[in-house]
Amino acid sequence: MDTSRKIKIIIIFIGFIMFAGLAIFSFKYFQSSGGVFTQKIPLGEIHGLLSGESYDATKPDNITLPGVTLKLVSQDVPNINFTTTSNTDGSFDFKKVPTGFAYVMKIENNQKPASYYVPYAEKVLLSYGQKSLNLFPSLNLTESSLRDLKRQQGLYLYQSLLETYKKDNTHYPVADGNENILNTQSFLITFLKSYVDEINFSVNNLIDPLKNRPFVYKSGGLHYWLNAYPELITDVPLYDKVSNSYLVQH
Repeated sequence: MDTSRKIKIIIIFIGFIMFAGLAIFSFKYFQSSGGVFTQKIPLGEIHGLLSGESYDATKPDNITLPGVTLKLVSQDVPNINFTTTSNTDGSFDFKKVPTGFAYVMKIENNQKPASYYVPYAEKVLLSYGQKSLNLFPSLNLTESSLRDLKRQQGLYLYQSLLETYKKDNTHYPVADGNENILNTQSFLITFLKSYVDEINFSVNNLIDPLKNRPFVYKSGGLHYWLNAYPELITDVPLYDKVSNSYLVQH
């Protein structure tokens, strides 16, 4: 037998020994792990700050949203999911999240203040071995919430105009001289239009977005009560529990 053939046989024999050893090691590892092959997947964290359009007319900018439930669900393995709640400053954290998966982050909108916003879902990729990821979701108000915001803005404008009117006339616009008589926004606009024109505002700012929900005014001249009726938003200073409406008065 020539030398080269001997070398080939030796190499094949060594390879066989190595393969057999690997097979034996794998079998023993399989037994020691309870009959299940396991793989250690690196874990990461997802941090974020949740904000949304302001639903309070006294706060014109975007606001952070506390107490909102957020859920993180793997697109590939649905049983890999996490739930958290935003803190008082709107921050949130998902900890010990397996990396190398694509997730969908959803925001539950069945409770306030999340119910004031359009349902939200965003795809999130946490790359394999990535230690942390920062997200800054911003929510948009629903159409009903936007109308409620306009109602609040309208009442604050009315409040300012009524005080200006009283300063010039020594009394508020009188609703038939009887504080028990209710009058709609069209009554007020006839008294306040000139004041609205002076500040270059449109009278549309004094009209409820829906025709079947007019502002309601009551006054005998010395005091007044002005109500608007919301559709959704009640977590604002203007909301009056007794009348179940937005209320400004003097």
